[in-house]
Amino acid sequence: MRNWHKKKKKKKKKEKKKKKRQRRKKKEKEKMMMMMKMEEEEEEEKGEGKKEKKEKKKEKEEKDEDEEERRLPVENKQVTTAAFGNYPYGTTSIFSFTLSFLLSHALL
Repeated sequence: MRNWHKKKKKKKKKEKKKKKRQRRKKKEKEKMMMMMKMEEEEEEEKGEGKKEKKEKKKEKEEKDEDEEERRLPVENKQVTTAAFGNYPYGTTSIFSFTLSFLLSHALL
């Protein structure tokens, strides 16, 4: 019986510590958010904040466009070599490969 009670007590103690940690983290996060808001307000008062925000938005848009281009499927891209010609990725067959290899090495 005693062991059971001890375990229960330990569990409650751990839960209390966990809740305290969570509260502390939450308060720190709120403080950081308040500091960020205050800094933003100061920058806006100076007038420099608006220009920086516009520049940041432009940079984000450019990054988004670059990521979209990278995410395009590979099938849309073309391979261009002297031996193969223009074939989308994955469509070159073994026959075309061997034919181009033989042509490039003048074995035919």
